[in-house]
Amino acid sequence: MLGPLEEVLAAGGLEERARAELEVAHRNALRLLRLVNTLLDFSRVEAGRTQASFAPVDLAALTADLASTFRSAIERGGLTLDVACEPLATPVHVDRDMWEKIVLNLLSNAFKFTFQGGIAVRLEPVPGAVRLTVRDTGVGIPPQALPHVFERFHRIEGSRSRSHEGSGIGLALVRELVDMHGGTVEVASGEGQGTTFAVSLPTGTAHLPPERIAAPDETPERGGPARAYVEEALRWLPDEATATVVPLRPPPASRPGAPGRGRIVLADDNADMRAYVERLLGAEHEVAAVADGGAALAALRERRADLLLTDVMMPVLDGIALTRAVREDPALRTVPVILLSARAGTEAGVEGLEAGADDYLVKPFSARELQARVRTNLELARLRREAEEQAAQARKMEAIGQLTSGVAHDFNNLLAAVMGSVELAERRVTDERVLRLLHNAHQAAQRGAKLTEQLLAFSRRQRLEARPTDLNGVLSGMADLLHRTLGGTIAVSTRLAAELWPAMADPNRIELAVLNLAVNARDAMPRGGELRIETANVGPGDPRPEALPPGEFVRISVADTGEGMTPEVQARLFEPFFTTKPQGKGTGLGLAQVYGTAKQLRGEVAVESRLDRGTTVTLYLPRATEPAAQAGGAPDEAAAAPGRLRVLLVDDDPQVRASTAALLEEMGHAVAAIGSGPEAVRLLDGATAIDLLLADFAMPGMTGAELCARALAARPGLPVLLMTGYAEAASLPVGAPVLRKPFALAELAHAMGHVLDDAPGRVLPFARARERP
Repeated sequence: MLGPLEEVLAAGGLEERARAELEVAHRNALRLLRLVNTLLDFSRVEAGRTQASFAPVDLAALTADLASTFRSAIERGGLTLDVACEPLATPVHVDRDMWEKIVLNLLSNAFKFTFQGGIAVRLEPVPGAVRLTVRDTGVGIPPQALPHVFERFHRIEGSRSRSHEGSGIGLALVRELVDMHGGTVEVASGEGQGTTFAVSLPTGTAHLPPERIAAPDETPERGGPARAYVEEALRWLPDEATATVVPLRPPPASRPGAPGRGRIVLADDNADMRAYVERLLGAEHEVAAVADGGAALAALRERRADLLLTDVMMPVLDGIALTRAVREDPALRTVPVILLSARAGTEAGVEGLEAGADDYLVKPFSARELQARVRTNLELARLRREAEEQAAQARKMEAIGQLTSGVAHDFNNLLAAVMGSVELAERRVTDERVLRLLHNAHQAAQRGAKLTEQLLAFSRRQRLEARPTDLNGVLSGMADLLHRTLGGTIAVSTRLAAELWPAMADPNRIELAVLNLAVNARDAMPRGGELRIETANVGPGDPRPEALPPGEFVRISVADTGEGMTPEVQARLFEPFFTTKPQGKGTGLGLAQVYGTAKQLRGEVAVESRLDRGTTVTLYLPRATEPAAQAGGAPDEAAAAPGRLRVLLVDDDPQVRASTAALLEEMGHAVAAIGSGPEAVRLLDGATAIDLLLADFAMPGMTGAELCARALAARPGLPVLLMTGYAEAASLPVGAPVLRKPFALAELAHAMGHVLDDAPGRVLPFARARERP
């Protein structure tokens, strides 16, 4: 994600507006990187996977340098920074990266909760140790919260802060890192009296594992990790206090009372998100943007607004409390409220609706969805004014996602800013090279969203779509991808068994598993080598691992001529987060996913390895009792697309409904988009002409299968096509064509063509096109 963005920013010829949007995406990508790294650091520490390297360091100079990086942000915030790091008689053995994270987290925390006075950093020798003290004059910590300060995800309710953003694991990580150094960390605080954190590290090396003691680093890098911390701190300042938030276009001329132009009060403590939403809505509405709930309430009372658009987690007054205050004020209680939050799930939505919100939108969201929701709520507000005595409008919300933790709030926030800014830039840039780089950045952001989901829930069982699969065909189709991935120094050879049995497998997951194994093999052959991929049938009498149950299986073997592994590494090979690669070269999740995929398919994984002789990993998959379906190539949109159709699209998810409708309209079809089965039935019972019913399978109230049955009863012979991203094969209705989510435009056109060409009542195995590298 960062690579393409930095290359585009370095290129000349960008107009100022596009460059500013890309800088927003780049800035938030850096923050996302820091949050992901923090989560990974904490997970590895808790799992005992972190490998520290303790080298002698001039701790006074290093600490002073780190503290000085925060000076500009602290002074812009109206505070003073006092740094006093006494020179030490001897170097102190620390892991440099860990010490940087300790100091930067403490400074970031002090700045976040301090509004007047200053921050003092002291480093001094004490008997047998050195002590770092970070003292602030901030809001302080209540006595009942002090014992919980170092607990992960702990937040102090009602505490004043510059922002409610944060992973909630910064201080927990500080304690873990200090423990790894054999030190201690203490906190002293009083409400309204500031807070002092004291870190003590023993001197010498007697307390450290001998094998972790390293020689001095002669050319240490300085300032790299601090950049992301300082960038985030600058986002907490009011817009007028920092020049890093730039207006991406002149504000539209204010025309209060103009027809169709409503006044919107926008409250969000994230400066980039605030600027992004303001420019999305500013062309059609008058937007007053503020940074916290208190300022939003004052803006509403100063001049009545037509809509309040507010984030949930904010300093001073959060979105829930702001909504309650609006509903309790007789002059404001009819103002419609839309809550923006990255807290997905039913509970979060219910809390907002119970507070009196009219709508609840989960970040990241599309520009079209936000604009549509704003227009809808403004129209509802107009209707309320015309009929003051009408009953309160029914409030709806979507059950969106399952990411409900505080960490997901920040990740989704950042992804919304990155993806939204890149999307806006793509619309405004015409240079083909720049568009290609932006496309790469967009793809990287989408893959980042998937990685975030894996990091937060990698231990959950993933849904596999197991079906009879031709493994030889899957592997043959990967040839070009493998050659591009492995590079020119590694030769790839295949030995695919003739008359190979079909295997019960998910082709997409098998591709991912083989690609993970190939990448690990490549990393084990830094000077080049050979990768061999073989397939074979495994009958009852053939050699097999002891853990493999009786029966017939099909195996895939991936062998390399690389460095091999020790027995100790082999024993932990499939543990999540375990890796032998250098820091930053892998998450440690790839082989764990290979193992999980094989186990879910009721198969097995076996590993054979010897140092300097290479490694062979073999996947055993159950034999299928039915022949494998023919794998089609990537659908050809032009060849498969039918003529202009009148399509009835039914999907309860507004984002999916909007994007699918856009695809259909791009193909030239007329679309009627509806959000529920009962509403679709009412339309089908009427006289509206419909050529094709395209419906989601999993919908509340009436499933897609029930809707198809009602549709065919009302209109026999009507072509129907179901979409699904959730339903298991066993729960799908027999006799209905099915298209798997997600799908591209060409795949949708291909599926529609088959439905219209073939006789109704046959399940069609539509293959998903392989992802383009």
